[in-house]
Amino acid sequence: MTIRKYCYTDRKRLKRKHIKISPREESNERICFDVEVNLSEYGLPRDALVFVEAYRQDSFRRESFGRVGELVSPKIFNLTPEFDSHEGVLFRVRVTSSIDPKGQSLAEADRISLDEGSAKNREALLPVKGTDDIPGIWNVDFAEEKPILEISRNVGDWKGFAKSPEFISLAFPAILKEILTRILVIERHFDADGDDWCSKWLVFAKNLVGDIPTADDFMEEDHGKIIEWIDHAVDVFCQKQKIKERFGKSHLNASA
Repeated sequence: MTIRKYCYTDRKRLKRKHIKISPREESNERICFDVEVNLSEYGLPRDALVFVEAYRQDSFRRESFGRVGELVSPKIFNLTPEFDSHEGVLFRVRVTSSIDPKGQSLAEADRISLDEGSAKNREALLPVKGTDDIPGIWNVDFAEEKPILEISRNVGDWKGFAKSPEFISLAFPAILKEILTRILVIERHFDADGDDWCSKWLVFAKNLVGDIPTADDFMEEDHGKIIEWIDHAVDVFCQKQKIKERFGKSHLNASA
């Protein structure tokens, strides 16, 4: 059996400024995005096929956007039922050959997140996902390119549950501690100037306490300073978010 090999050396890289993706408000609970792609400046064959793919962990959906010369753009991209929320969805735009070798990649842009520039469309620091695959009520999944908060569907309205005062007051301090421990102790990441998820979380923590540990604070045998700093950051978070008061108020309302 002959295995066909494709050449990717001439594949063009699509610029992010030519791809616009934003969530669409739907009253019927569909998960939809407005997607607009501009391929005019790349000199691609007019009959080349254009696809947009959405993915998040094990969820995936692919749609045809027509051909370069007859592009279906803008277009409403419906992710239902493969996706249950907008959070954490990434996109990939592919342009492939329609003639031999068919399917050869001609141009691509990957890991595209939501449009920046407004609080509404800004990518969440901790996306939330409903799941049936965890034994407990919640879990922080680090398997993807950034942490995702998983909530068991057994709670019913898992989206509302994740925003509830009870869950926030009881779980979020532990979630913050787990994430900071992952960054500083396991990943040994101390740079807050990057664009990766570790740096973004360190900026969040720095805004709480005013500073972050350095690599000099980490010792293989004893990283007590870092653990102490993490505990302090969590304490400040609890104080600023009035965790005790929030839980007490919700508990009183539930008892009324």
